[in-house]
Amino acid sequence: MLPERYKKEAERILKVLDLMEQNLKLIEKEIKEALKKNKAYARTIFSMSGIGLFTSLAVMSYMGDCKRFSSAKQTYHYVGLVSRG
Repeated sequence: MLPERYKKEAERILKVLDLMEQNLKLIEKEIKEALKKNKAYARTIFSMSGIGLFTSLAVMSYMGDCKRFSSAKQTYHYVGLVSRG
């Protein structure tokens, strides 16, 4: 059994974690909505291996209009996901 002071601290931490989980769900929903509105972005971004939901939004906001890229390879290079060597 945990001493009372540790028990209270554990309860506070669990409440914070619950709040963070709720916020992440809201953010995930917003990202999905943004990707639905920008299907060309989504196709280009998700064609890159290793890109998930959160990274896709960061890439999307960084690269601007994805129509200027003719391939996922060009997009990789622009975003910096391919080594230059």
